[in-house]
Parts: sequence; C-alpha cells; structure tokens
Amino acid sequence: MGIDVSPQQLDLDEFPTKNPLRFAYTTAGIEALRKQLQQRTPCLIVIEATGGLEQLLVAERVAAKLSVVVINPRQTRDFAKSTGQLAKTDALDARILADFGFAIRPSIRTLPDENARELPEPFARRRQLIHRRTAELNRQQQTRNTKVKASVQTVLETLERQLKDIVRELDQRLKDSPVWHQTDELLRSTQGIGPQTARTLIAELPELGQLSRQKIALLVGVAPINRDSGSVRGKQTIGDGRAAIRSALYIATLSAIRFNSVIKAFYQQLVLRTKKQETLPDRRHAQTAHHPQRPDPKQTTRERHHTQYPAIPIPPPNINPHNSRSHLISNTVALPRRRAGEGTRHGDQRLATSSSMGDYALTHHPPRG
Repeated sequence: MGIDVSPQQLDLDEFPTKNPLRFAYTTAGIEALRKQLQQRTPCLIVIEATGGLEQLLVAERVAAKLSVVVINPRQTRDFAKSTGQLAKTDALDARILADFGFAIRPSIRTLPDENARELPEPFARRRQLIHRRTAELNRQQQTRNTKVKASVQTVLETLERQLKDIVRELDQRLKDSPVWHQTDELLRSTQGIGPQTARTLIAELPELGQLSRQKIALLVGVAPINRDSGSVRGKQTIGDGRAAIRSALYIATLSAIRFNSVIKAFYQQLVLRTKKQETLPDRRHAQTAHHPQRPDPKQTTRERHHTQYPAIPIPPPNINPHNSRSHLISNTVALPRRRAGEGTRHGDQRLATSSSMGDYALTHHPPRG
C-alpha cells in the first residue's frame, strides 16, 4: 500500500486492487485513514520522505503496529520512469508507491522513538542560526551607517543567545539519555571528533551501529561510486547522501589528519596513490593508438589535415622549349605540404610560391567537400 503525503491531503492506493482514496491531512482525516487501514490490514505501507510532513503519519502507523517504510523520493521517481510513467500527480504517486513496495520489497528498518525524532529539529535550527549569523557578520563589515551597525549588532546578540540556548538543550538531552551519553563518549574518544561532530552523528545518523560500514558510507554519501561502461573506466566520485554529516566529518577529518596517527597514515597513502596515477600516461592517447581512425588530440588542425590528405607527388608537365619560364618549372619538386607564401587553388592542384626563393612548386590535394 502506498500513501502520498502533501500539506493538505493524503492519497492512498493499494496493489493490486487499485482503489484510490483521498483524506484530508487533519486529525479527522488521519482517524478516517486509520479505520481504512484496520479494515484492509496491509502487509507493508510505503511513504515518501517529504521534509518532515510524514512524521506525524509515520508515528500514528507505528503506534498502530503497522509495517511502515519511509523511502527516498528519487527512488520512486526513477521507478516510475522505468515503467514508462512520466506524468506526476498525487494519486499517481500513491499508485507508484504501492507498485514500488510490491516489486522492490524494501527492507523494514527500526524507526526512531519519539525522543530521537525530535532531536534533529534543534540541530537544523542551529544550522539556520549559524547561517543567519554569518550573513549578519558580513553586513556588519560592509555597512558604514552607524544606525545600521547598531541594528546588526542587536541581531547578532540575539542570535548568539539563541545558539547558546539550543546547545544547552542538546547537551541536556544527551545527558538524560544513557544510550546517547554512552555513544557521545565513544565518538569523542576518537582524535579529531569534537562535541559538535558527535552531536551531529547522534542526531543525523541514528543508523550508526546498526548497519555495516559499507552501508553507512553509502548512506552518508562518502563511498566512491563506480561509473564504468564496457572498456571505459569513469572517475569514481562521492555524492548524494546526507550533506550535513559530510560537512561535519570534513571539518573533523582536517583535524584528524594532523593528530590521529591512523587517519594520518591512511591520508598519506591516498595522496601517494593519487600522485602515482597522475604520472601514468593519458588513457585518451592510449585509446587513440589502438584506434587509428580517431584523430590524435596532440595534433594541430593543420597537421591533422595533412595526415588525412597527404600531398601526392605528380610528374612535371610537358615543357615547352619556347616558354621563357620552363627552366623554373623544370626545377620544381612536389612538396609534402603547403609552403610559406602566397598560393592559389586551381581545381585539385595548388600553385605555391615562396616569397624568399621565388621558385614554384606543384602539389596535389584532393578537393574538400
């Protein structure tokens, strides 16, 4: 069964009966949806992550002891395109979610409890306040008006006070939970991880300790992804995943490569490996050697032209003994390429004149076109 969540309504559809229903996203609408689910007893409910709008609905379904899976919207969009469904509406999204759940069978994960669900919101608010503080600091440096500076300073003091209150609240939450407190101490025992990185990992990565390191790396977005096809070996890159965690880990890594001996040695190995790869010959030139029909990227346009259309020596024409210029033509040679000077084209022959020597030469070039 698939449920599409929007700010005003909830669209429900079921596989394979295809019986779409719509409910208002209110307390009464959620109660009506609950009764429908009790009558149908679905084995799996698939919901898209919609920026937090789905949290209330997920909490209700978990309380009713129903199997709920929250998936990435990009997965369902790609699944819809693979089936040829290009249109997008709320009702179609609910149907695609139901089809996705039946075809893919996503694994059911343990959803966080109420305290864990409330923890990411203060972290998100802290990031917003930091961005706002950075913007106000930039304005303070640029403005020259005294009143504007005073206004900016007042806003900065308010932001600093709110930031301290949020940090104090987060620390109190971690201390009140024995599990979070133990995880915080374990993370901060690693050189390079400070209190802010530990708080970010606890709040933004509740799967830490439940999944393997490979799956955690993919979830965060720090695992290199292959982009190979046939004989082509693309460059491995990282991306997607949870950007907030990557940002926190990046700052922690800058400190760890200086003070953590294990990470420092691994970092030096990566740098050395990168330098060795840079000294290898360019693979594009190696492919050109195996494919003569491809142009050599090292050649200029003029060199490439003469490689494709080489100059063909031709025998000298019949010499008229009465022609006063016949002695010049008799001393000509076929040039491999056009020489410096002026030249005129006559059909498929080119008469090139050297400005320094004053001799003439005939070269044969196939007509272009």
